[in-house]
Amino acid sequence: MKKALAGTLESSDCCVTLTEKNLGSGLSLTVSGTERFMSAITETVGDVAGSFGISDVDIFVQDRGALDVVLRSRLEAAILRYETDEA
Repeated sequence: MKKALAGTLESSDCCVTLTEKNLGSGLSLTVSGTERFMSAITETVGDVAGSFGISDVDIFVQDRGALDVVLRSRLEAAILRYETDEA
């Protein structure tokens, strides 16, 4: 099973984990750590995932107060690691 991770659990950062799902099951998102900016996080994840064309992946975001630019960079790093995984 393919899996990729980027980020830390330090303050003002986030940890993004991508895990492979069954073909055709779509994209799912789980966010922990904050409810306050859930809609902004969901929108950012959708934008980045859409730009990379990924699907059939579970995305888990552990937010510790990361700015949007940090979330985008962590998600992009996780996606690139996920795409280059040969597992």
